[in-house]
Amino acid sequence: AGLGDRARALTGRAVDLAREAAAEAGAGKILVAGSAPPLEDCYRPDLVPGDDALAAEHAGHAANLVAAGADLLLCETLNTIREARAASRAAKASGLPFLVSFVCGPGARLLSGEPLARAVDEVAGLGPEAVLVNCLPLADAEACRAILVSCGLPWGVYPNLGAPAEPGGTGWISDASPEAFADGMMALVADGARVVGGCCGTRPSHVRALAARLAGS
Repeated sequence: AGLGDRARALTGRAVDLAREAAAEAGAGKILVAGSAPPLEDCYRPDLVPGDDALAAEHAGHAANLVAAGADLLLCETLNTIREARAASRAAKASGLPFLVSFVCGPGARLLSGEPLARAVDEVAGLGPEAVLVNCLPLADAEACRAILVSCGLPWGVYPNLGAPAEPGGTGWISDASPEAFADGMMALVADGARVVGGCCGTRPSHVRALAARLAGS
């Protein structure tokens, strides 16, 4: 986008906006997580750059998030083991706590086709606070459950819901009501999920329904 020379300033502004929103929420201590997603398209593992570019770009982004004052780093929507390693190494080197989240297709495999179990093993030794899956349908998240439960680390899920209503559109067609979403997520909580939430297509109503169920559990 030609904005590379403004990366640190824009990252700082993003964290400032998150802090302002957290303060307005008035809900006690709210942590601000700095997102570290794939360098290219989250759904195109074939576009992942070479190892040198991965190391340099993720290290630079992590440094910007530290400078901006993020509380922790969320390496998320990672679609290959290779980039998950690079993002996790940069996060560990930053000194901030970090979580690692993978986007999977059916059969508990990353979009690259690599097994989730092997991906978790590859990053576990770097010391993430938790491993997660995100931006996948709830049914695919449930297929990852056994691997996450047995990984020996805190784990979590934040699925997506539906798809854009039209190409390039801003509306979404959700494939679950807030109540159905909360039901599915609470089943994962019952199995031990420690971090839960929503990704693309989830609305404030979905998160509110889940939060209300968690508060009553």
